[in-house]
Amino acid sequence: MGRSQMDVEKTIEFILDMQAKHEAAVARHDIEMAELRGELRTLSRDTADRLRTVAQILGTQNDRLTPHRERMDAQDRHFDAFIKRFDDFLRGQRPNGQRKRR
Repeated sequence: MGRSQMDVEKTIEFILDMQAKHEAAVARHDIEMAELRGELRTLSRDTADRLRTVAQILGTQNDRLTPHRERMDAQDRHFDAFIKRFDDFLRGQRPNGQRKRR
């Protein structure tokens, strides 16, 4: 066997060895990717479940606040009417819009 044939055989062995290592690395990466996809699916489901829970809580809180908002709106309307009457009083106007005589 000549030196060049030994070099060719060593090169072929090296290439085959590198190919085997590459295939093993690809197989490991495929396994890791499958595991990561599974973890991502689980995290996505957990996140969606938590978001649904938060939405339900917010909806419940909003429902509980609605009567308070309605009362506050009514108080705002009464206060606005009071301020208008008070302003009219300070300007010397009667409730019908006519000015008082002095």
